[in-house]
Amino acid sequence: MAGSLCLTELMKKVLSEMNLTEMGIGYGMTETSPLSTQTRHVTSFGKRESTVGKILLHTEIKIIHPETHQVVSLGETRELSTRGNCVILGYWNDPKKTKESIDTAGWMHSGDLANMDD
Repeated sequence: MAGSLCLTELMKKVLSEMNLTEMGIGYGMTETSPLSTQTRHVTSFGKRESTVGKILLHTEIKIIHPETHQVVSLGETRELSTRGNCVILGYWNDPKKTKESIDTAGWMHSGDLANMDD
């Protein structure tokens, strides 16, 4: 599941009534092909329904302060940025939007709030 929050009761129904016991939650953007994180079917229910999982292979994620672009401490909620071969090279014929969204080091600044644990 992806695209929106999955409420606990909905996840319980998906598992029990639809028998989709391997359902996971993912996070991504169209610009990041489309997932950057995902829970696994072996992940505990609590983590599956309350997080977007672990970072996928060949992908880097950092949580940064949106004004300073400095990485914040674990657990602090700020802007999620993604880098890897999943990130688009740029927006078609829109270098201004590309420069606003993807920095010179290849980090896609999502504008989405997130936090990360260990």
